[in-house]
Amino acid sequence: MQFIQYTFMCLYIGAYLFYHWSEKAFPEVLRAVNTWVMWGFLAWGGYWVVKVVLDCLRLGAKSQMTPVNVRNGILLAILNFIPVLLMALFMLQEGFVEK
Repeated sequence: MQFIQYTFMCLYIGAYLFYHWSEKAFPEVLRAVNTWVMWGFLAWGGYWVVKVVLDCLRLGAKSQMTPVNVRNGILLAILNFIPVLLMALFMLQEGFVEK
């Protein structure tokens, strides 16, 4: 998921730079697409984090996972979500848009 999001981010920034360097107005439809896609990535990533955490807790309650493995699974899910969250926040903030 991070690769897909990173690719979208690079393409969006490339489109922004094209419009910036050609001194044309940046289309509002691209801003709307960016907003919807980034919220989609946040929802997708959040879904997987919740799914993995609940699965780890469920398997831990059934004694199919040791407490150490439950902790590591939850930590891995959260740490995997951090880059998705940071890229989405950067793209939603749109810090590179002209004032």
